[in-house]
Amino acid sequence: MLKNALTKINPTRAIMGRLFFWFWITLILTALLAIWGSRVLFEELEVVDLKPREIKELQATAKRFERQRFVDAPLMDLLNRGSRGLRGRLAAVNISTEQLFIAAAALLCDKTINATYCA
Repeated sequence: MLKNALTKINPTRAIMGRLFFWFWITLILTALLAIWGSRVLFEELEVVDLKPREIKELQATAKRFERQRFVDAPLMDLLNRGSRGLRGRLAAVNISTEQLFIAAAALLCDKTINATYCA
């Protein structure tokens, strides 16, 4: 008898009950996927100690930036171009204004969206 009563009030048998459950299941899954996807795609910027190999790579990159053909190039283009072969991203600081310039992440760089920062 109790089993019959429970099956009659089962919300999954009615269309509104099914819509209710589908709404909340879809909302929760979408929120979880959005959180997970944002953590995968948008990495946090970390400042870490450099290894000797990385110091040599940075010195070589700085020497390339001093070449005559790069003197008049925009800073963001130089940083984006210099970050291509490195493990991380390059950053530059304007000491007089304390402005920080960070190269765009290669994974997220899309020329159709933002051609200014993608070299």
